[in-house]
Amino acid sequence: MTAPPPPRQALSRQALSRKALSRKDRTIRLLERTGLGLLLASLAGFAGALGWPFALFPHFRVQFVLAGALLLVLGLVLRRARLGGVGAVLLAVNGATLGPVMPIQPYALVDLADRGPDDPGHITVVSLNLWHANRDIGAVLGQLRALRADVVLLAEVYPQWRQVLPTLGDLYPYRADCSHDRLCQVAVLSRHRFAAAAAGRVDDLLPLAWARIDVPGAGLVTVAATHLRWPLFPWSVDWQRQQTDDLLAFLDQHPGPVVLGGDFNAAPWGRPLSRLAQAGMTRAPGGWEGTWPSWLPPGLRIPIDHILAGHGAVPALVQTGPHVGSDHRPVATHIFLPGVGSGDGPAGHLERMDGDVPPHAAGDVGFAGQPGVQVGAAGEVHDGGGTDHHPVVVQHGAAGQQVAGIEQPGQAGEMGLAVGGPAGRRVVVGAVVGDDQELHGVSLPPGGSNPVGPAVWAAHPGRTSAGAPDSGRGPGT
Repeated sequence: MTAPPPPRQALSRQALSRKALSRKDRTIRLLERTGLGLLLASLAGFAGALGWPFALFPHFRVQFVLAGALLLVLGLVLRRARLGGVGAVLLAVNGATLGPVMPIQPYALVDLADRGPDDPGHITVVSLNLWHANRDIGAVLGQLRALRADVVLLAEVYPQWRQVLPTLGDLYPYRADCSHDRLCQVAVLSRHRFAAAAAGRVDDLLPLAWARIDVPGAGLVTVAATHLRWPLFPWSVDWQRQQTDDLLAFLDQHPGPVVLGGDFNAAPWGRPLSRLAQAGMTRAPGGWEGTWPSWLPPGLRIPIDHILAGHGAVPALVQTGPHVGSDHRPVATHIFLPGVGSGDGPAGHLERMDGDVPPHAAGDVGFAGQPGVQVGAAGEVHDGGGTDHHPVVVQHGAAGQQVAGIEQPGQAGEMGLAVGGPAGRRVVVGAVVGDDQELHGVSLPPGGSNPVGPAVWAAHPGRTSAGAPDSGRGPGT
């Protein structure tokens, strides 16, 4: 005698359950394959020096990190080891390269309003790609007036902008641009007098506007605006490589302090920025916000707009500005200049502290060990007693400066130098170039600490970088 068939309702529930399970499995398999594809794409980006198409993938490392974190969380929630493993590897591979280049330091943001119009020792620089289709002229002009920067570096200065830039003449009476050339269209605006200036295409490929400005108290500083080609096609990758060659040649021709900004169409870890870093240019580092496309939320935008400084000039952390109608966000930072400081030594000249030398033995610059430590007019430190300190290097030991709170002062990468400000707001950080960490041109092997060298001395007896004398006082910057 056969058993009666199960009720139709029970069969329907079993079928729906199997169907739902099958849909879930298919979704998980799709996520796993997507994660593997993203992992392969991110690994291909590490071969960007080989050219197209590898040069495209490095731009998306922030997005790879976010995707890896999402897949890792989904793998943990769904208890799928393979899915979580793919996410973890994707997160680790890309996150390890981003941390030192794009540090998250909320206490270190530069307050662009915290300066007088003629504050010596540094200049404020803004860079913006205006975008050819931008019709919100009022938003751009309002932002530039609000920032009141010393120097403005512009790209895509199309005819509609050429007509309105003169309205900023009360703030920026000096201007160099090639906006008349549809293949150039970059500009430099300055509050400071031009000692020399030029604008045009270098080798018919590189848009470049530059000026040598006379900064009170610091002398002549070269500032330049540029716009590199987007590496979307094989020919454009070669074009961008040649443009980078031309930029390096330009830097060789201008040995004094130099500031370079614009739309590089390259991420901080991309080939053009790496080559510029190897030539001694330090990118003003920022967080994870990115600049393009401007309408995406922070973290999804790609950081392709940069400000770099070198030859003695040092950038602080960069700030990303609001949406002003362009497909790019503006970026702004302080540039600390050599030649302005206290005492007899040149600005940026730092002393080494050996062993248990007290932190107030600093001379014309300041060393300090804790947040809020005061630096006196002669560079002495008033810390209220105590001898167990990790030193932080403070440029320009002027009275009333304070040291920002840094967990591991002296480390290259996301740590770095604390500079000025009544609340310790400005922190100049280093960067990672290849296998070396760099802090203002000072190389430090991976895993090391307390970098020393011509630009920075640290509290570690006997440790020097290549070419740096092992003595109590270095040659400065």
